[in-house]
This record gives sequence, structure tokens and C-alpha cells, in this order.
Amino acid sequence: MTNTQPQLPAQRAAATLLTTIGTWALVLALGGCQQSGGNEAMAESGSGQVHTSSGDAALLVFETHNVQAATPPTRSVLGKLEPGLALTLSSQTQALVAEILYEEGDVVTSKRGDVVLRLDPDPFDIQVQRSQALLDQAQARLDLAVAKRVRTEALHESGSVDRDALDQALASEREAQAAIGATEADLRDAHRARRLSEIRVPLGMRIVKIHVEPRELASPGSPLIEAVDIRTLEAHFEVPSHDLPLVAKGKRLELLIKELPGRIFEGRVEVVSPVASDTTRRFNVVLGLSNPDEALRPGLAAVLQL
Repeated sequence: MTNTQPQLPAQRAAATLLTTIGTWALVLALGGCQQSGGNEAMAESGSGQVHTSSGDAALLVFETHNVQAATPPTRSVLGKLEPGLALTLSSQTQALVAEILYEEGDVVTSKRGDVVLRLDPDPFDIQVQRSQALLDQAQARLDLAVAKRVRTEALHESGSVDRDALDQALASEREAQAAIGATEADLRDAHRARRLSEIRVPLGMRIVKIHVEPRELASPGSPLIEAVDIRTLEAHFEVPSHDLPLVAKGKRLELLIKELPGRIFEGRVEVVSPVASDTTRRFNVVLGLSNPDEALRPGLAAVLQL
């Protein structure tokens, strides 16, 4: 006959713990295939009870952790700042440079006026005077032709002249009228050339390059002045195709400038090219950004944060 010794409390606790561990392992194994309302409640509360074969209930406490999706890494694209508006003003004719009113780097102001360079006005003034004189002569010939046509019509009605004389008077009037139109066009061109002898730049723009010196002969089409408006800028980037959804037109994006550490600039997507570059196979994207303090300058490298 085998003697069974009573279990001490510590032994009972150890047995209960082993039974609990085994039972809970079985519950976890079955949980992968079947879930019950009690198990869901236990998972939500973070605790549960398992009854052992001895009738004792063991309280199991477990922790749950929320796993957040990793934030996708920020990608950057290197680009370049360009002026929002750039002008290159050229001479329309051959003329001497009379005076230059601004220097490189100056901003065109209303106080100083928008004329930055003047060509010698004398040849243009002479052409205006000549065209005006030709127009006056043409007008005098027209007046005579009209008067002759009126007299000829009266004579023709009285039977003093035949139809050929009247037709000739009418033709002379038409020729004189056509000459008026041609000389008026010449006078308009002369006035336009005179105005263009004063090279004007819109207010607020900055002179970046002067190509001539006073008394230098400017040739037709030769550049005289280069000016830019840097109150608004454009940032140009070449973006790979897989990033195009991140640069939709109208979207606002952040830019960094290496020369201005610690500052973040914001631009708005203005242009997304529909065609990839033949060389880089990337798409040209242009952002517009305001630059009221003119801290940004064309030519600086810009980093687009995606």
C-alpha cells in the first residue's frame, strides 16, 4: 500500500502554476483556429482566468502593445532657384548709347523712373520730323486731288468734260488717299522707334547685367540690359516617375536652402511636365514661391522634401 503524503501549500502552488501554464498554452494553440467571446473580452481587458483541475482559479495578467506603422523615410530632390521674371532688352536699331541711368545691382524705383538706358535720340527725332513732313505733303496732294475731283464732277454734269476726265480725277484722289495711309504708317513707326530708344524696365526689377558703355554703338538685336524680378522665384526640380503622385499641381511643399540653414520655405507646385527628359528620364517640376524679403537669390541650390 502506497502512502500518499499531503501536499504542502508551496507544492500545491507549484502544481497549480504548472497546470495553469499548460492549460494556457492549449488555449493559445486553439485560439489560432477558434475565438470565443470570452477570449475576446480577456484580450481587451488584458487579463483572464483559467480553472485548473483542482478547481483553483489562476489569474493570468498579460500586456498588449500597439504596433504603429513605420513612418516612410523623407526623400529629397535637388533643384535650383530661378527668377520669376527675367528680361533681356535689346536694341531695335543701330544707334549710339547716350546715357545709362542705373548700375548693375540697382532696383528700378518710381523715384528714379523706369528708363534705365537712352540711345542717342537725334537720329530718331530726325526720322519723326521727316515722316511728318512727308505726311503733310501727302495731305496737301490729297486736298488738291479732292478739289479737282469736285470741279470735274461739276463740269461733267454740265457737259463740259467727258467721262474720261471724271474717271481720271477720281483715280488721282484714290492715289493721294493711299499715299496718306502709307505716310501715316511711316510716322507711327518713327514715333515707335523714338520711344524704343529709351530702354525701360518694370518697377521693382533688379538690373543684373549691362552689356554696353556710354557712346558705344549698339547694333540691332544686340543685348543692352538684363533684369530680373526676385520678389517671386521659381524652383526647378527633376522628379522621378514614382514620386509624381507626391508633386501634384497646386500642392504646397517644403524646401530647404543650404545657404540658409534653419529656415524652411514653402512653395506651390505650378508646373508638372507631362514628358520625361530624354537624358535623365525624369519629369520637370516647377514650384513658385514668394520672396518678399529677397533672402533667396536665383542660382541657389534648393532641396525639395518629399
